[in-house]
Amino acid sequence: MSPVSPDDPYERKRVKVLDAEMAYIEAGEG
Repeated sequence: MSPVSPDDPYERKRVKVLDAEMAYIEAGEG
């Protein structure tokens, strides 16, 4: 996995979406 550059808005957005999906999955399984 390549390091995410905070200067890249696309990478930041993608990571934020992935974090949201993980939180949703964890909440659904909890």
